[in-house]
Amino acid sequence: MDPDLVVGGLSHVPRVLAALLKVPYVRHIWHIAPMAHRDRKAVQELQPELERLGLTELPAPDLFIDLCPPSIRPEGAPAARSMRWVPRVSQSRLEPWMYTRPRGAAGC
Repeated sequence: MDPDLVVGGLSHVPRVLAALLKVPYVRHIWHIAPMAHRDRKAVQELQPELERLGLTELPAPDLFIDLCPPSIRPEGAPAARSMRWVPRVSQSRLEPWMYTRPRGAAGC
């Protein structure tokens, strides 16, 4: 049974698989690293496979879901649907020692 949808993250395999199966591809990532350079390198590496599928580029996602808050997404990042982060562990208040530089500590 073929899938109705392929979901992937950093790997380029799901993009190519979705194109092969002719189903939508959803990219879901959880980092803010720019992908353009990786995508260009992948196109070079996957050129024979892409040509067999009649493609010259990696397929663009039909939907891009990003956990990175819009306020800190890198400039020029592709448009994405934001996904709210929900903590899985209990959250605690920061104690003053956690954000205060110790005496005599060198600057970064």
